[in-house]
Amino acid sequence: MVSENLNLGKEQEVPEFGNSEWECLINASQAFGRITYQGICVVDLVTKSMPYVSENMEKWYGVSPQRIKRAGLGFYLEKIPSEERTVLKEVNQKGLDFFNKLPVEERMNYVLVYDFHVVCGGKRRLVRHSLTSMALAKNGQVRLVLCSVSLSPRQSIGRYMIRRVGTGTSFEYSLDRHCWVKRARAMLSKMEHDVLSLSAQGFSITAIAHRLCRSEDAIKSCRKKIFLKLDVENITSALAVARSESL
Repeated sequence: MVSENLNLGKEQEVPEFGNSEWECLINASQAFGRITYQGICVVDLVTKSMPYVSENMEKWYGVSPQRIKRAGLGFYLEKIPSEERTVLKEVNQKGLDFFNKLPVEERMNYVLVYDFHVVCGGKRRLVRHSLTSMALAKNGQVRLVLCSVSLSPRQSIGRYMIRRVGTGTSFEYSLDRHCWVKRARAMLSKMEHDVLSLSAQGFSITAIAHRLCRSEDAIKSCRKKIFLKLDVENITSALAVARSESL
């Protein structure tokens, strides 16, 4: 959802927002940035600026938030391996096109999620970017985008997803067809949610079985179903995917 030609470090006026509304949006982003481990930034697609970059973005990319603001998209291109740049540009643009083609009243209800590598300290790190519309311009086009950065729960790139919040509706981007394809989202049963929640609290399979009044074999079977649904190999990755994709 980030335009390829953004000069995100340039500070400009904000003609379509009142000062109080603009201040509230930025303050809310700053507050979120203070309480989360994720990197947070706000991108203005109209003025081509980045009004806010959280301090903890530095731990994800190894450079200061001030440098990120100055470099704009050039920063991402600098940090992303060359073989992934073309795909990332395509997914970003197609994601923005997708949002702007939605009915105006629905444009705030979707999240774009994708994973890619960044080079930090000479090493590759697989990160997840989650982007959502934060405010619309007067013409209904997406104006502000809120972006969060975290470690990817996956093992490789290749899955680019748009999901509608609070529903089972999602779309995956097909690199072969160059379009978004609707698919059924993985939905977890109550027991699967319970097993994940207790696992997140550090309970063993034996302890989970005792708390849920089920056999250990039933808990093991439930975990296997979770791994299959979420396309992961262990409980740590399952928890990360469930959090990231709001399952």
